[in-house]
Amino acid sequence: MDIPAALDTPECREAIYEWLAWRKKIKKPYKTDRWLRYLEDMGPERARETIAWSLKNEYQGLWPPSQKGYKTTEKPGEIMQHKRRKQYTQGDRVKLWFLDRVAQDGRTIEPEELERVNRYAAENRPGAIMRLYEDSNDA
Repeated sequence: MDIPAALDTPECREAIYEWLAWRKKIKKPYKTDRWLRYLEDMGPERARETIAWSLKNEYQGLWPPSQKGYKTTEKPGEIMQHKRRKQYTQGDRVKLWFLDRVAQDGRTIEPEELERVNRYAAENRPGAIMRLYEDSNDA
């Protein structure tokens, strides 16, 4: 495989080989070099970021990092948007919804309340979590 001159740096070459190893591992080898032209248009720095982002998220294809960059903290209203739902049970999703709503309300969670939410999520009891939120708003 010929790496384009624009991407022929040691760091970029290493990232490309890591990406090819990932594609081989998931049994999705490339049949053309079209993906290299896509990376070449980005330049070496952005191409490395795109490969790193795609590997980190275990994507099958190459996706550049989100415009907001790498998120380390979440603001109210953003928790559910950045979670990959298929990894979570319904109880976990409702727990994230609960935490998001509490953050939007601007209130803090007591340790006992958080312990109950975690227990309900582990038991996959989304209805109990929703009732807990409704009860906490009525108080």
